[in-house]
Amino acid sequence: MNEEIKQFLNFYWAFVLKKEVFNSLDEILKIRKTEDGYLELLRDFSNRYLKDLTFFEIREKLYQSENLRQTLIRLIKDGEFLNWGITRESLERLEKDLKKEISYSQTFLIIGDNLPEKLKTYLTEQPGFTGWAPVVRNIPLQGRYSGYIVRPNERFINAKEFLKKIKKFSKKSEEMVVFIVPLDFINSESYIFPANQSFKSENIQRSFEAVEWFKSGYIVSDADLWCAITRSTITPDELLSVIPFNIFCQGILPCEQEFFIKNYKEVKEKYGINKLTEWREKKPELIVSYLLENGYPDYNKYEKEHILTEYGETFDSMVKNRVVELVEQIVTNSGKLFESLHLMRKQ
Repeated sequence: MNEEIKQFLNFYWAFVLKKEVFNSLDEILKIRKTEDGYLELLRDFSNRYLKDLTFFEIREKLYQSENLRQTLIRLIKDGEFLNWGITRESLERLEKDLKKEISYSQTFLIIGDNLPEKLKTYLTEQPGFTGWAPVVRNIPLQGRYSGYIVRPNERFINAKEFLKKIKKFSKKSEEMVVFIVPLDFINSESYIFPANQSFKSENIQRSFEAVEWFKSGYIVSDADLWCAITRSTITPDELLSVIPFNIFCQGILPCEQEFFIKNYKEVKEKYGINKLTEWREKKPELIVSYLLENGYPDYNKYEKEHILTEYGETFDSMVKNRVVELVEQIVTNSGKLFESLHLMRKQ
């Protein structure tokens, strides 16, 4: 055990365990214990704090992204953390508490005419409902517009703040009209039958959950979720056995995220994978072939025309090349996570 670790353990013993007043730092640095004594202190520190430190390292390496946050919420709602005391009800309590703190809309209706293509692209890339072309009716005026309902990844406290972002896409030389209307999803009312949401139709279940997302979604912060996880009985290795590999992918589309989560258990079983860090040893091409045996992500029209076209000539080649790119991230970032955790445990 090197001198720096011993000095750290001296301070740990003095301030955390002993809790006595010392005259100077030198007095603490001069403390000397046997090797067995230092090992005992190290074990005590590990038992108290290593779990939290490991979770912190996992959180940092998996990117504090919307992808990770949505995945954790999905797993909790699906009951994947039930064995460790993290239930759907605990998530709902978090959501209710946090809703009380939200006094402004996070979802907006955008209606405009002659919107620049870059603005349309930006709005289409945000979480929301597919754009449409509303037409005025039943009044003595006429108007045809582009319409979007979006919940921006950035949080805008009001329409004025969101407008500042929108104006960055405007062309000073071209006429345009845009209106931003805040939508109050939090205080909205709904009729649901059956009331306990025990839907037999998967389509209705998905429709219900999608609209509910606009009420809750990322209101539950990354910090709140990790607080719930660290307070539970789950260990870091158990967490790594539950989380699917889509969280390694930066820039993943919602339909790809859904596809990866849906098929993760099957691909994991085929490979005999126990936890996330083991994907570092696998070949991307084989993972892709296993995934695509179950079909393709449900790409929408915009994604097919503006994103997939960069990946090939035919639809099959586009999807395969796109998924290969994502899976290569999985293998690479799985290796980085393994090295980081291995180094931390070694130290």
